[in-house]
Amino acid sequence: MSNLEPYPLPELDNLSPELLRELEKRRYLNVYRMVMHTPEFAPAYMTMADALLKRSTLPPTLRELIILRVGYKYGAAYAAFHHERLARQVGLSEAAIAAAKDEADADVFTDDEKLIVELTDEILATHSLSAESRSRAVNRLTSAQFADFVFTVGFYQLVSNFVLTFAVPLET
Repeated sequence: MSNLEPYPLPELDNLSPELLRELEKRRYLNVYRMVMHTPEFAPAYMTMADALLKRSTLPPTLRELIILRVGYKYGAAYAAFHHERLARQVGLSEAAIAAAKDEADADVFTDDEKLIVELTDEILATHSLSAESRSRAVNRLTSAQFADFVFTVGFYQLVSNFVLTFAVPLET
């Protein structure tokens, strides 16, 4: 959890019409607004976020479980808040959402969910997977799903670093 004051959101007056349209599509969420401090980078950031959320080969429940786990481990309340809503929309159970947060009852996870949480935790702790863990992953996931898993963990580490460092506030 960040003890920083929120970094000022950028003025949007000088953004291109294309970037303003992209922000409007994203309901002017503060994370996207904050990314507009770097309008040259913003389109690539939004493309990657869209790809992970809309084109991932992972089942949506597993994708959201990964994102929640990263957000919770980082203490990134902004990311967790938004992805708890998305997790519910795609059918992740309340019990799984709660277990992803505090690890109190991992028995609520399906076998696939339990594996995803374990693999996510290992990448967060060691920045890679052991040979045994990688073998478990490739025995359960397709190559595309395995790649999407690694990209999702990494991207949401970046998002968590960003929202914590800039102390991105929840929308009011």
